[in-house]
Amino acid sequence: MPRPPSPGPDAVLERQAPTGPSAVAVAELRGQLHGLARRLHEDVRLDRSGGVGATLLVEGRPVFGGSNGFTEAVDEVQYRLEQGPCVAAVASGRVVRSRTIGSGERRWTSFTAAAAPLGLRSVASLPVRVADRVVGSLNLYGRHAASLDGASTPALRRASAAAGRGMTAAWLLAVAEANARILADAVRDREDIDIAVGLLMDRYLMTSGSARVLIAQLAAQDDVSKATAARSLTHPDADRG
Repeated sequence: MPRPPSPGPDAVLERQAPTGPSAVAVAELRGQLHGLARRLHEDVRLDRSGGVGATLLVEGRPVFGGSNGFTEAVDEVQYRLEQGPCVAAVASGRVVRSRTIGSGERRWTSFTAAAAPLGLRSVASLPVRVADRVVGSLNLYGRHAASLDGASTPALRRASAAAGRGMTAAWLLAVAEANARILADAVRDREDIDIAVGLLMDRYLMTSGSARVLIAQLAAQDDVSKATAARSLTHPDADRG
């Protein structure tokens, strides 16, 4: 078998694909958010034609659940466009309100154009925090301009605080699950790289350092992670990803 070309002096940084929560964890979190949103909708006695949405960001990915299909449609528009009151509340860490969706609201033109036909007319978005970090938002949606005029009542504040605590707990669990997956993937990737290094050292009489640089060069050439390049050496018949 021909000897691989000698690696150059420049090491190549590993391109590691982002790892987030599993599909099962996302489904469980979405179910929890559905439940929180429905309970808050009941507790604060909002206009039945409106609703409540709850959104958490886990590893940069928005996960949302609503009290009904209307709220979920509005949230889907916001995160597809990356624009709207919920997005603004998360970015600013402040409560964001509007009672002029579809009748003069100019802060989020693309969102307003898409949400007004759904029937949205008023909104109040409250940021949810873990310590000093904003991790999501609790969103109240109305189909009339005056639907949320009573949204500053003590009952709403208490109910929102309780929902926020539930969202905080759900976020912590989801992040812990995502971090566990990241750690497990990192350990597996390191093991696969070490196996490939040993293979190259044995087969081509390379040093460990030269073998690692060669793996990095293969990764750069194929635009994959070093772990994927390593697996292509130890399992050449497997698909590269």
